[in-house]
Amino acid sequence: MKFAKTQEMIETVKKFFQLGVVSLLTNVMNYFDRFLIYPIFGASYVAMYYAVNSMSKVASLITNPMASVILSWVSNNTEKSNKLKILSFTILSNIPVIFLVTLVTIPCTYIALIFLYPEYVHSSEALVLIIPISLTTAFGTATTLIKSVLLKYSNTNKLVITYFIYIILFMILGYLLSKSNGLQGFTVANLISKIVLWGLFIILLISSKKESTNEDIREN
Repeated sequence: MKFAKTQEMIETVKKFFQLGVVSLLTNVMNYFDRFLIYPIFGASYVAMYYAVNSMSKVASLITNPMASVILSWVSNNTEKSNKLKILSFTILSNIPVIFLVTLVTIPCTYIALIFLYPEYVHSSEALVLIIPISLTTAFGTATTLIKSVLLKYSNTNKLVITYFIYIILFMILGYLLSKSNGLQGFTVANLISKIVLWGLFIILLISSKKESTNEDIREN
């Protein structure tokens, strides 16, 4: 009995550490692009990128509380019969979420530039960033919502690995594409990296769904 409690405590501490790493990496990701832009392009381009990227921060203010609510709901949902439904719904809802967020973010970003950052409204360098940044926001929103489900139903180590893949890929692509295409190349690198992260999250969801289906088959 004592050994079982010790093992349970070790697993709890391990899970706590893994969740802490995921939380840290998530927060690093929110500001990682700015950390890379400054040494590559300088302060003026950071300001431009921040202006065009302002709507993504508004989106995060909405999606982060939503993700917390989803995680709380999923964590309290202990019925095995609902696991497959939740995983299936999360997979199917991703494309509509990405489409909707993109559709809303593009005009909202332009409107935000008009009223908040008028100095960039007629800047071609700023305007070409709107679509890739809006798409990045859309895929970022989707990954945030998926993460809430994966924290419940997937191996946390796999989540940590996917975040490291994203960060390394972003660093490499960000450096290479910014050298050849400037700030626009950097935003495309961010978009590609985010799509890869989203794709890895979808793979984890599908894997969890298959595991759940196999468990149901064995039990029946």
